[in-house]
Amino acid sequence: MNYIKQLNSFYNKIQNDPQIAPCQIALYNALYQCWNKQRFADSITIIRDEIMRLSKITSKSTYHRSMKLLHNNGYIIYEPSYNSYVGSKVHIIDLTKTSEKQKNTQSKNGQAIGTPMKRGSSRNDKPMETPIKTPIEPLYKHINNKTINNSNCLYTQAEIFMKKNKKIQSKNEVNQDGLVKVEMTQKEKSSAKKEKGIIPTLEEAKSYFLEKGKSTIEAEKFFYYFESIGWLVGGKTKMKNWKAAANNWFINSVEFSKAKNYAAQKPLDTSPNKRYDEPL
Repeated sequence: MNYIKQLNSFYNKIQNDPQIAPCQIALYNALYQCWNKQRFADSITIIRDEIMRLSKITSKSTYHRSMKLLHNNGYIIYEPSYNSYVGSKVHIIDLTKTSEKQKNTQSKNGQAIGTPMKRGSSRNDKPMETPIKTPIEPLYKHINNKTINNSNCLYTQAEIFMKKNKKIQSKNEVNQDGLVKVEMTQKEKSSAKKEKGIIPTLEEAKSYFLEKGKSTIEAEKFFYYFESIGWLVGGKTKMKNWKAAANNWFINSVEFSKAKNYAAQKPLDTSPNKRYDEPL
């Protein structure tokens, strides 16, 4: 056997075999090396560990799967031995014969196609016609068959765009009207609060203080004090009725004037010239 033709026919065959992967190629080369060492015998005995080491296959499942695939696809004949002391047997199939048979069949088919018509054959005997493949219709056929007028499409697009702009403008106008109304209502509310008399003017405070028999200076003190603190009662809550706050101001001012008129007690005299015959 010519081992070079064997390897060439192996690589020619795996080109058309989609199931063969690098693992199977490495395994076949390892088997081929053992076959070469055993002088190309009809069947060779192999040891799994040795073949796995030569083929660089580390997984046992990958080894058995690759061996089974080579056996099923006609590269080898694998006879496993389920005895750990006896090696398995492998028969390398001669691929050169199969490749020659394929070449012969291809050459015969080529001659049969290229042979001229014999004299005895009638004209009615027509040669075999190869089936004409009907072209596959594209999925977008329904789109290509439509007659579309680009001018109409542009016109309709412009109309849709103008309608959308009109809707947006009308919405903006409505929103602006709503904002103006809200601002007007807020101004009306603020003016209504002022009309209710929550925050007085200086003239209103002076007139109220004069009605109660107080001076305008006290009215100015009252007005400017609460104006500085933002018309808050106790520095926290907003004032609800300034007249009630003014009445409270009157009461506090009277008590403050009493405390001011109170004469402080004289300090005790502890000097050495003190007269003890005088009362304290």
